[in-house]
Amino acid sequence: MPTKAKRQRLQKERDLQPSLLDGRSRIRKQEPSDSDEELSTALRAEVISGGCTRDQDETVDIGPGPYDAFKSCHSSADLLALPNYFNVIHAIFNERPNEKLKCPNETCSREFTNTQSIISHARNCAPTKKRRSRKSDTSSPNRIHKQREAPKQFQYYNDYEGHASSWAVLSTADKMSLITNELERSKIKRIRCLNPDCSMKMKEVDEVLSHVNQCYLPEYFTYLGKAAEFRALDKKEQGRITRKALGVVDLLPCLNIDVLHCEQTYSHFYGLIYHIQRCGVGDEDRPWKCYRCGYMSTFLQSKEHLAECHRNELAEIVEKAQELAQREAIIEENESGEEAATQQKKQEKADSILRKLMKSARLRGAQVSVSRGVVPEHSSRTSITAGFKRYKFKSVDLGVPVPSADDLRNYQAALICASDAFDRARDAEPLCRSLLEVEFNCGDWATVPPEERSDLLNGMLEKCSVPVRLPSKKSNHADDRRSHAETKGVVTREAANETAERLAIFVSHALHYTVPARKSPSSEPSTSSLDTMEGDGCVVYCGGPISVITSCPRLLEDGSECVAVSVFPDEEYLIERNSLSNIGYLQFWRHRRNANNVSAKLSFLLEMNVGVILSAVWCPLLRGKVNVKAENERKSNLIGILAVGGMEGGVVIYVIPHEEISENRKSEEVRVMRGNPNLILRLPENHSESPVISLAWSEFDGAARLAAVYASGCIGIWDMNNASDPARIIISDEWASPPMHIAFGERNKLAIAFREKFLRIYDLSSEFKCVIEESAPRSAGMKVTSCERIFPGTFSYQGDCITSSEFLEHTMCYITMAPTNNFFVVPLAFRHEVRIWDAAICPRSGCVYTAGADGRLQVSLNGRIVPRHAKIDFPFNCWRVAMTLIRKLKKDPVGQKETTTESNSLVNGSGEGQASGEEEQQLRAVATDLESSSEHFTLEFSFDDVKRGKSPIDQISLDLRVESLNRIAVSETFGKLAICGGEAGLLIFLPCEL
Repeated sequence: MPTKAKRQRLQKERDLQPSLLDGRSRIRKQEPSDSDEELSTALRAEVISGGCTRDQDETVDIGPGPYDAFKSCHSSADLLALPNYFNVIHAIFNERPNEKLKCPNETCSREFTNTQSIISHARNCAPTKKRRSRKSDTSSPNRIHKQREAPKQFQYYNDYEGHASSWAVLSTADKMSLITNELERSKIKRIRCLNPDCSMKMKEVDEVLSHVNQCYLPEYFTYLGKAAEFRALDKKEQGRITRKALGVVDLLPCLNIDVLHCEQTYSHFYGLIYHIQRCGVGDEDRPWKCYRCGYMSTFLQSKEHLAECHRNELAEIVEKAQELAQREAIIEENESGEEAATQQKKQEKADSILRKLMKSARLRGAQVSVSRGVVPEHSSRTSITAGFKRYKFKSVDLGVPVPSADDLRNYQAALICASDAFDRARDAEPLCRSLLEVEFNCGDWATVPPEERSDLLNGMLEKCSVPVRLPSKKSNHADDRRSHAETKGVVTREAANETAERLAIFVSHALHYTVPARKSPSSEPSTSSLDTMEGDGCVVYCGGPISVITSCPRLLEDGSECVAVSVFPDEEYLIERNSLSNIGYLQFWRHRRNANNVSAKLSFLLEMNVGVILSAVWCPLLRGKVNVKAENERKSNLIGILAVGGMEGGVVIYVIPHEEISENRKSEEVRVMRGNPNLILRLPENHSESPVISLAWSEFDGAARLAAVYASGCIGIWDMNNASDPARIIISDEWASPPMHIAFGERNKLAIAFREKFLRIYDLSSEFKCVIEESAPRSAGMKVTSCERIFPGTFSYQGDCITSSEFLEHTMCYITMAPTNNFFVVPLAFRHEVRIWDAAICPRSGCVYTAGADGRLQVSLNGRIVPRHAKIDFPFNCWRVAMTLIRKLKKDPVGQKETTTESNSLVNGSGEGQASGEEEQQLRAVATDLESSSEHFTLEFSFDDVKRGKSPIDQISLDLRVESLNRIAVSETFGKLAICGGEAGLLIFLPCEL
């Protein structure tokens, strides 16, 4: 008996044949057939063979558009629903003999070349899709994963109804602002709860906030600002609270979102609890787990345990070796009667086994090597990112020693070797064609007389800095440290002999510094007041917040160096409002260092038609010393070639002659020059010009690659061998945010940092292709820097903050590629509060210099940042605070003393000695410009880490952060000289090293 399925198939074939014959009745032949019987036989044969054998003189009349009819089918069911689907498909194959028809089902990718195959497949494919949809419909809802959505920001309070996840990640200040605005907009001055099931209406901001957090949000949010209470709960209770909360909202913020301004959010309770256990916790209480034995302790005791654990591991290896040797010796002793020989063999066997065990332990342990490009196969620190292995080192605070004097000598030798090899390779390459052809013409430059100076320059020349208290030679490091008293996070100074003064523009002042001397970074600093290192740096007021500092790589003929500086014209808005002028000024300063002393002098100002200058970079290949009498391919008689980008005008290139900088002038009048650019680099016609926010110039291939980031979101790259050609553009729809900063690292490798804090490295050799992407929140940032001469990688910063101590801090990571396209991520040790604004690498010492919004200048050295061609790794790390710029309130009417403003309170006396009554509530004006800042604040210099142990700095300031250091550069010729500046407009030259 035929089965039920077979009977159904036969019935379908019988039902199908009449429709086929009806279709065949419309077939017209050019030559009539002999009889109806022959036609019937031919039709039956064609049906059986699938319609593949048809005479060429036949045509099918199935109506217009058989191919369009097939394409209109979105599933197999639609195809089989056509009245004459067999004729439709057959006509398509007749018209298009080489056509491959794809199954109409979207989930099926099979293709067919004959009629019968696609029809048979369509009959079997349609029920499968139907069964799958039925199964998904009847599946349990518990098996459907919840799709989490990113939190959104809305303008009004009521818009957060139904968006609990978006409301949950807001800080208390943002919530109160939304509630306040909604109360002002409400006619009845009452607003209802965001919970749709709650109809309660309230009129007080605190009442609304407290009720909504309890009614609209889960129990987890009752612990906001109470992280210590949450940590005191047992693990089961913590898991219950967080799991229940994640069932209501998609993301949970850190409990310290209001206390420490921690912006971390988590979608899984494991990561959230791990973060809360460490966020804002000091070293003495922060939990720590040994990666060797799993021992639980605190971060403060971690180093002692690691040393003890290592000794225990070695003891176990030695004990195991002795035991194995003793067993083998017993066996040999039974076989041989010579006791002395057996004892000697026993000792040799123990030593051999010990060496083997130690070797295996070393292989199991430290397999990673940056210099050799070895990434461990199996490690918790290894991950796969876009097909490449990524290895990130642990925090450098644990187990990494500070360098000894021998370590520094070996590292310095590796740096010298890398620099010499780089110079030899670059000397073999000719300078790019455009730079060889460019020449300086004295007629292109002219002196601007005083009567023709712009209003912008005249207004800038009348400015004075905020009051600055310069350190005197009488005060030393120890006295300065004892003069600070800590009271609830506020540093006070009881007495100060120095008077604060407002510095005139372009007038150089000595900056005396005193730091404890030490033989090496591994030794403790000297406590003796006689054993110190002191000297005189230099500080000068430049007329506004610093926007650009770039150090010239060439040494002047008299042994001095040159640095180009630009400033913003307005302290409050940076750019003058309603200004139609496109004039910008670049300042050229000469500075000379003698031992530990530095002197600086303004040479001239160069007037440009690019608006406010946002970025500038020297040609990195023009090095050595200026030789006025020589003329060769390296253009030794020029100071350098400078590329400048501003608010308008694209990228312009100037040749800077030695005559202008080397001219000796006895007059103190400011000299202003006006010159035409030697080259103007443009974008293609289909890309409009916009402000240039970042520039990078590669030192490879004769300095033939120059790249720029435009505010419109594209990156232009020019081949300087053909500078007249338009730039090649890098822009992609895959970018989730616009690019912010660029830097060249290895040959033909361009690192691009994006606003959403991720990093991409592009290969520019043939086609612009992304080879590495780093998007880890703590590793990738919005800015990058590099030093092509000695390091092959790039440094990324301005990423998410970390909680390595009780403060929220910012750090930097070094990202370098291995020969097999794998890459390493090396975190650096220094820490900045608020933000790292800029970073620079010393080409002589390999140190990383950073400047931050906390007013600190820090210098760091990490041996894992391996120089080029180095054969070994250098496992050491050290850092120190070289200088701190401190902002202080002038006079506190309540305490009658000066206070350091590390908080944003506008109430007089909030720093120390709180008063009561109306005096405590006296408000002062917000200082947002130069004059108001000069009225309320003074600046002081300290050459120690005065912020250690103090309360955290607020992430947001209503006042102008005049202590912020925004830009930094390092001497390219001699190194170990930091040149930095910031919001106060002070340009600081300071010798500093580890």
